[in-house]
Amino acid sequence: MKLFVDIDDTLIMHKLPSSFNWGLVDAITKFVRSFDVPLVIWSGTGEDYAKKYSNVFFPIVKQVVAAGAKNNPVLLDSIKSTDVAIDDRPKQTRDYLKNFGLVYLPHQFLELAEESWYNKVWI
Repeated sequence: MKLFVDIDDTLIMHKLPSSFNWGLVDAITKFVRSFDVPLVIWSGTGEDYAKKYSNVFFPIVKQVVAAGAKNNPVLLDSIKSTDVAIDDRPKQTRDYLKNFGLVYLPHQFLELAEESWYNKVWI
């Protein structure tokens, strides 16, 4: 399992005033460290943008394995049905999300992560 995380309107909230979603960043960091899950940061804006914000949000998280563009064929081909995405769009509305086993909206991941850590179970 890998965790793919979108940037715009997921980690960076662009509704004015713009802000970083530090609560989600903390939850993702705890999740990938607790379960040693590889983390991929990606964006429709492109690879350079993804790399920049990967370093902003997860500078010392060793589980970050890639940062890239959502249209990168290598990243798209690497998605397996066991992989999970966090994105501001529901799975059925975006073709790039179709191969993921699970897709969470940011607030859904936060809710599930909180419950799972209390129970020490991830579903």
